[in-house]
Amino acid sequence: MALPEQKRSIGVFPNRFDAEKAINELKASNFPMDKVSVIGPDTNPEEIKAAANNLGNVENEGDQAARAGTISGGALGGLAGVLTGIATLTVPGLGALALGGATATALASTLAGTAVGATAGGLVGGMSSLAIPELKAQAYKDWLSRGAYLVMVEGDEDDIGRAETILSRGGIQDWFVSE
Repeated sequence: MALPEQKRSIGVFPNRFDAEKAINELKASNFPMDKVSVIGPDTNPEEIKAAANNLGNVENEGDQAARAGTISGGALGGLAGVLTGIATLTVPGLGALALGGATATALASTLAGTAVGATAGGLVGGMSSLAIPELKAQAYKDWLSRGAYLVMVEGDEDDIGRAETILSRGGIQDWFVSE
């Protein structure tokens, strides 16, 4: 018996709140979260410092950042406990990105380990290697530059359809499914 063909889909949420809400709806529907990844802006270092200052009794900025990051749930906020693996990557022209989920952290590892690696062009090439056409990958890079969050889902046709239904209710934009 042949296994169902695996596909990859990707779409955009313009802000973290909408991305978190939609992904939490996926989780509530018992969607397998190991098939979901997110790429978005990393937490503003000033937000981390401000959160740490509110903790009190923190001796230095390094301790502040570490404690604030732990308490705030990290760069992807409420998604940190839902997704497998969190990585951060600084991309010239895009700034610091947070990547969560198996596909996104694999992409971060690939980019960090290559010569072109953590560049905007490397990100487009990395997405292209995930069966996302180059023009589409460029559009997603542009979304990221505006502070949006990319949500990627892997699975068979039923998984992708189920995820699309849930994410569409949450307002996902620019949805693409690889063939």
